[in-house]
Amino acid sequence: MNFNEIDLMEKIQTFNFAEQMRFISKPFNTVSFVVIIVALYIYKVLDLSDVILVIKGTLLCSLIKFLFKRIRPYHASDKIKNYSGKEHKFVSDRYSFPSGHTFAATFLSLVMLNKYPSEFIFNIISILVGFSRVFLGVHYPTDIIGGMLFGFIFYQILN
Repeated sequence: MNFNEIDLMEKIQTFNFAEQMRFISKPFNTVSFVVIIVALYIYKVLDLSDVILVIKGTLLCSLIKFLFKRIRPYHASDKIKNYSGKEHKFVSDRYSFPSGHTFAATFLSLVMLNKYPSEFIFNIISILVGFSRVFLGVHYPTDIIGGMLFGFIFYQILN
């Protein structure tokens, strides 16, 4: 745990944006993300190889979480509130590094940018998702950086 990260998170959480941050974050939880990927496949935005690529990346991200086993900030410090509305009781949800939501947003944005190179909105969404996870108290800023880096690295390796 880095004390400076906790201080930064505590300052970020002084603003009253929990509902908006949950809205930004929600499409990248497991169930919503699967629905989005299936819908993008059905509507032929993604082809089967893209779907398989996303599945491989997501599995690799989960493996990294189990290797690092970093405790979520709201469990590590009483200063940080959990505004996510979720307790993270399942083993797969307990760990914070790297951020799975940010990984998924980054990885999917790279898949989409490969298809639609001029659509930079995908990058903006990834950044907003990362910020939302810090605000909600479920990830440290370094978890977000890790999620983005692993998303980029895994995309380059798997693609």
